[in-house]
Amino acid sequence: MIHRNVPILLLLGHGQWIFQLLSSSGLDHLEGRQVAVLADGGVVNGLTVLDGSVTLPAPASEIVVGLPFQAQLPDYASRLRERESIQFKASARR
Repeated sequence: MIHRNVPILLLLGHGQWIFQLLSSSGLDHLEGRQVAVLADGGVVNGLTVLDGSVTLPAPASEIVVGLPFQAQLPDYASRLRERESIQFKASARR
């Protein structure tokens, strides 16, 4: 039987130890929602919060849980190229 709420203790070497978890709790406010998890720097998508917790497919030592989103950044490079093109055309007319 695997107890998912019991941390796994790993020896990294040179006397360094690290705890890893298979689940994260305290997520009652996200109950029933699909969440994205950043687990040890890797993204895990499509997990659903049940009973206020989420279970990871593999143990992780650093876990951040949140709602998934797609970042939307303005394309400044294309705007700059357009601006430079307009300035070049204006100076060529002179």
